[in-house]
Amino acid sequence: MADDVRHILALSQINGLGPVGIRNLVGRLTAEGVFGSSDEELGRCGLSATTIGALRDGEKRAYAFADREIDKAEKEGARLYAFTDQDFPRRMASETSAPLVLYYRGSTSLDTAKTLAVVGTRRPTDDGRNICDKIVGELCRLHPDLLIISGLAYGIDIVAHRSALAAGRNTVAVMATGLDTIYPSQHRETAKRIEGQGAIVTEFAYGTPPEAYNFVSRNRIIAMLSDAVLVVESGLKGGSLITAKDAQEMSRRLFSVPGFPGRQMSMGCNALIKSGQASMVECADDIDKAMGWSHLAMRRQPKQDKAPTLFPEPQDEKQKAIVAALQVEDCLNASQICERVGIPPAQVNATLLQMEFAGIVRSLPGNEYKLMI
Repeated sequence: MADDVRHILALSQINGLGPVGIRNLVGRLTAEGVFGSSDEELGRCGLSATTIGALRDGEKRAYAFADREIDKAEKEGARLYAFTDQDFPRRMASETSAPLVLYYRGSTSLDTAKTLAVVGTRRPTDDGRNICDKIVGELCRLHPDLLIISGLAYGIDIVAHRSALAAGRNTVAVMATGLDTIYPSQHRETAKRIEGQGAIVTEFAYGTPPEAYNFVSRNRIIAMLSDAVLVVESGLKGGSLITAKDAQEMSRRLFSVPGFPGRQMSMGCNALIKSGQASMVECADDIDKAMGWSHLAMRRQPKQDKAPTLFPEPQDEKQKAIVAALQVEDCLNASQICERVGIPPAQVNATLLQMEFAGIVRSLPGNEYKLMI
């Protein structure tokens, strides 16, 4: 486990320190340096005397919590990623509402080239199940590097996960509980399959039960990990529309499957389309074309008829530096790229994401990148 994970987990247990405050402290003092800083230094960072007192009084208890979490994760083969880590999912790295620590157990990278979240009602119609299965299955067959993301819930969520698994593709379940609590319990077998063909992730500590308010946070992460969100059957209220709202706020593309007018499970989807918030989707090809995924796949194929050229304009200095580094060494991970080009991790992660969308680089297992031009 990276050292920052332990310190950040400990900081999360201090009364008066929220995620924004912790990010500010870590940015100014480093994760390891917060507890060792003087009261004067902490005061200059904006901490009140009450919070500084809570930090001093709670240090031993906070680190005991952190050590328990790390020990549990290590025993079950899980990983914990702090927001400062090089391996923290890059789609989340630039989001200020990202979790401080992400708990992960599975077998796939969260930084694949294409990710699609699929959400919807817990009580879908047969039509809803069928269209979800059809769209997810077709997209998975078209794109081996597509990662399907959902919430392991009843209804559309579990249909999306199982459709991806059936197509032989990776899928990620974002949970509103700790890693040790699969909810609903009826989906334990599917969760085991997801771990072997994807991952389960959460921001919640071990032992966290499925409290209602945790699902709102879970929905935020679903949107955050995705390039786009597809809503399949939803009423005018519910978790699916919360995820859709999160997706819009994070500038993710939003898609919705239309339904019969007046039908309760169609009202939310139709409203998203009618208001212009979501693009209408009737088949997998609608998403494929809107996202430019087919075009991207074609650009990634090696060109045989002419010598390779640099990627299309515009290109900034960060992209040029990363290309130069990868021309010297065939494959580099994000941490190595940071060292070679001297650019902060958050900027490197954001730039790599842009370059992957453009077909300039490809992500490989182990958070490594290969030049594709």
